[in-house]
Amino acid sequence: MKKSKNLKKEYEKKNSNIENLLVRARISYQNKKYLIALQDVYKILHIEPDNIAALSLLRDIYLDSDRYKEAKQVSDRLVQIDESFDSLLKHGRILIFFGFLPEALEYLQKAETLDSSNPELLFSMGFVLLNLNETDRALKYLMQLWERGIYFKGLGLFIGEILYEKFKIEDAILVLERSLQYEEDNLDIIGLLGDCHLQLSHWSSALWYYKLVEKIRTNDYKLMRSIGWVLCNMNSYTEGIRYLKKAISINPDYIEGFITLAIVYLNLNKQKLAYDLIKKVREKDPDNEFVKKYIRLFDDKKE
Repeated sequence: MKKSKNLKKEYEKKNSNIENLLVRARISYQNKKYLIALQDVYKILHIEPDNIAALSLLRDIYLDSDRYKEAKQVSDRLVQIDESFDSLLKHGRILIFFGFLPEALEYLQKAETLDSSNPELLFSMGFVLLNLNETDRALKYLMQLWERGIYFKGLGLFIGEILYEKFKIEDAILVLERSLQYEEDNLDIIGLLGDCHLQLSHWSSALWYYKLVEKIRTNDYKLMRSIGWVLCNMNSYTEGIRYLKKAISINPDYIEGFITLAIVYLNLNKQKLAYDLIKKVREKDPDNEFVKKYIRLFDDKKE
């Protein structure tokens, strides 16, 4: 009987010690005193190696300290003994960071069975599905956040990209313009707005957005091509051709740049210049359909 009481006292003392250490570690963590927090967490795990609360805190400390490799190691261990929503969600997000998207999706789907409306879960699911090219499913998750007025960095861009790819250009513009209220300096959003207006032949609007991006991305060859094409469609051929030439000078293997410039020369009836560019494209990409079409056209004219 006495032995039983002693064991009970030792057990209570041990638990009390763990609880005190855990409280102290959490306070240190909240105050961003990570080294102090780690010392107490290590003491807990020395006493009780599978303490879920301590392992969860250790994972979070590593995440906040940008020690992702260690965070993954702890998280790998944690999800084996704890399938709570928090453990599953954070493990999925860690796997996303390392690029293990199918594996991340598996854990996120498990977390979804516990809380299907959590904003972080919805955003993570949308991100993973988008990068796995499951755009319809991705859009459903992301739109839940959008409709609830919950915004994460990149949300508007992801939705805009999906809508753009589905040729829902006007819907994409509405989303992207609203996104600038949250991310006014996001050049990807601004550039995509330029692409949307280009698709609608809104040349002035497209140019305005592209010019904003150009201030920062001065050597973006795809941007140079887009600006050049817009300018040519605004009848500013000299300036447009200058931009198109800049695009292919930045990237001499940029096939689309050569083709766009060739089209401009064809529109200006500068056949020789167009033909020279088409021959260059043929050297780089012999199976290019544009090349096949226009090489035949030039050959027919010669005959």
